[in-house]
Amino acid sequence: MEYFEFGSVTYCTNVPGGTYPSDEEAAFAAQQVSEAFQRKLGSSPYSNEISVTRVEYGFGCILTTITVGGTVGALYKFIKDYPKFRPGLILLLKDLNGLYVKLKNTENKGSTYLMRDDIPEPKELEMIAEESAAGKRMPVKKASGIKRRAPGKASE
Repeated sequence: MEYFEFGSVTYCTNVPGGTYPSDEEAAFAAQQVSEAFQRKLGSSPYSNEISVTRVEYGFGCILTTITVGGTVGALYKFIKDYPKFRPGLILLLKDLNGLYVKLKNTENKGSTYLMRDDIPEPKELEMIAEESAAGKRMPVKKASGIKRRAPGKASE
């Protein structure tokens, strides 16, 4: 199935004061957030139409950015059903607020909350769907594993 990226969500996992997680520890926390998101997505009405295409982490606290994509048909369906689609998707995204993830190599846990969503408005979503259908946007390959976001690079 071909997926076209259309948005992302970034979660912040707080770490205890004085804790400076390594890449390995941040990837471990990001993996837990990603798995929780994918479980929620799998039991949602969007499970057949949206897929996680990429997961990246960054620092400050541990920032996990999950990029989602949909099929061309799904994108057009979302445009048509936008008044129902956006609130339902936002509820799904917020469902991880308060999630505690274990920090690797310690007994500490960090609480997670929705920091930012980048889910497009109807006009932008329509443009993404049209460009995808016309071959102006290439489908993405689902990334395997969790990668560190390049320093200074904002989530896309």
